Amino acid sequence: MSTNSRNKFILGAVVLLVMGLFVGNWVYGNSVAKKMDRQLQLKLANANLPVSFTYEDLTVNPLFSKVKLQAVAVTDPKSQTTLTCEGLDIDIPYDDALELAQSNKFEELKAFKLMMDNVAVKASAGQGEVSFGDVVIDFDGYLTKADIEQMDEVFPEEDQHLTLSFSDMKVQAAEIYRAYGFTPEQADQFSTIDKALFSFAFRPGKNKLEIEEVSVSSPILAYQMSAQVDYSGTGLEHFRANNVDVAYDCGMVPSSLEWGNPSQTGRFSLANLKASFDGSVSYNKEKGFAPNMGDSEFSFLLEGLKAEFTGRKKAELEAQAALLGIGLDELRVDKFAFNSSVADNRLTIKDTELETSLLKAYLSADVQMDSQNPDNSVINEAKLVIKDLTPELDARIGDLEIMFNKKIPREGSDIVLEITGSINKPVIKGLAF
Repeated sequence: MSTNSRNKFILGAVVLLVMGLFVGNWVYGNSVAKKMDRQLQLKLANANLPVSFTYEDLTVNPLFSKVKLQAVAVTDPKSQTTLTCEGLDIDIPYDDALELAQSNKFEELKAFKLMMDNVAVKASAGQGEVSFGDVVIDFDGYLTKADIEQMDEVFPEEDQHLTLSFSDMKVQAAEIYRAYGFTPEQADQFSTIDKALFSFAFRPGKNKLEIEEVSVSSPILAYQMSAQVDYSGTGLEHFRANNVDVAYDCGMVPSSLEWGNPSQTGRFSLANLKASFDGSVSYNKEKGFAPNMGDSEFSFLLEGLKAEFTGRKKAELEAQAALLGIGLDELRVDKFAFNSSVADNRLTIKDTELETSLLKAYLSADVQMDSQNPDNSVINEAKLVIKDLTPELDARIGDLEIMFNKKIPREGSDIVLEITGSINKPVIKGLAF
């Protein structure tokens, strides 16, 4: 036999083998599916569940350890809430799946993966609906019935890992959005989450609970977070967090944002919003597990916040604002930035400012924190400068000075407050209480 003929023979044999494998998988899968379907239908009929569970078709793929249910519906008759999905895929070994279908008792929970397509959760009439493109639940661990029953006293010995993700989430609650003056376009922005992921790991051997990742992406906001909890205690009843490390970052997605109706709730617009934190919090056992801020950094930025009112709503607010000398037509926050850090129990505030249509303010501070007794923390120095006040607001402050017979410290037209002393009894230079 020539080399070319031999190669053709081998290729043909491989093709036949693969075809035979898939045909055998299909035939065996159909047989298994019928058996599992009978067992599951019998179990559902005799289980006396508080909810109804129905599906139209069940298929099994033994080769890839998949069980699939078509057109699933779960209904709670008391709340009249229904969950539906076009398809429910379960990645689970065939023996485990058959055992779950046959048994009326839960004995153990092993690794599995649930994938649901086109999910909808509908409440009773008029109460809204939540829909998802897909939902995935992925569990990797080992739990027995005894583990769950004894969890108050003792945690399971095995590591557990759980991931939940979903896409294209939409909340449909038209009445709520109309009540707040949202247009249909605004409602769609605020009621959609494009993607979300929640990943958790529990490691009892190391006394750690890890939030490995939380991420949410929507037309409005992007959010990322992770955390690690070091704990003490052998079960839920005695669980205590000793130290928590957290990092998060969130920010507005669009370059500008607008919502609301000017004549009903007010129309608001925002140019930028973001915040981040990276730090730790420990808990003092002797102080009843009171939180103690460890080294950390925090920043917050808001830019271009404006409010617009018309009609009766504007008239009502103008009457109240006139008492403070504020005009609603120019009411806005151009910038609010706050930046702080903690290192070796020393709090530093810098690059912190507020710029509005009424005034500008700048803050810096250096505070020695007492973790054991926070009330004894000492302000080494702090300075608040308020400038560019509108004439109307400046006049109202002058009225308050006369009323209380106190002169607020100034440098020229700027209000300058220099603060020292303890947190409980701060001292403001040039201003006696």
